[in-house]
Amino acid sequence: MIDWDQIHRLRSEVAQSDFHDILRLSLDQLEQAGAALRDTDPAADDAVEARLHFLKGTALTLGFETLAALCQKGESRAAAGQAAQIDMNAILNTLETTRARFVAGVAALQSGNDQIRNSASVTSSVISRST
Repeated sequence: MIDWDQIHRLRSEVAQSDFHDILRLSLDQLEQAGAALRDTDPAADDAVEARLHFLKGTALTLGFETLAALCQKGESRAAAGQAAQIDMNAILNTLETTRARFVAGVAALQSGNDQIRNSASVTSSVISRST
């Protein structure tokens, strides 16, 4: 569900303060994109496509693989004029579940627990602290 290696890469590429700013901004964007998607007329193909595209980009930034895949599938359907057939509940539920797991994982990271379980498997990724 979450590619913690993506978070490790992001964390190693930017300064610590920038990393936290990126996480905060991305989580805010996810929340706003989810709210906008909830408020979008399911028959408005162009609006649905644009909102799913934005949500997919933010999801990829944070390594939310399952969410990004659902958004891509929905985006393709909307582009084909089939936005009303997209399972928005699946997308929005995945957004909430993944966001909650991510916040818990980042909290563990910030509290000094360097091992974050990859929610997609039993293996864990190690994220080195930059303190």
